[in-house]
Amino acid sequence: MTAQGRHGWSSFRLTVGDKAWDIGPFGYCTDALGDLVPAALLLATPDYRAEVRFDGEPYEWRFVVDEGWNPELRYELRQVASS
Repeated sequence: MTAQGRHGWSSFRLTVGDKAWDIGPFGYCTDALGDLVPAALLLATPDYRAEVRFDGEPYEWRFVVDEGWNPELRYELRQVASS
């Protein structure tokens, strides 16, 4: 994952295996990059779900990490149009 920003906006590329997604640009109104830390800690703790929201214009990205009903880590990336 690489993060870069300019004047209050950030973006990054998330790579998992052979898949990659560009997220952003997203604003500074939320601490999305800081929220990635608890999501990463999910791998080492008994928590079962973490969600990180990246507020952009005109979209919001949601990165969800959970174990679901199986003890197997899953991730989901959603792009939602702003209302």
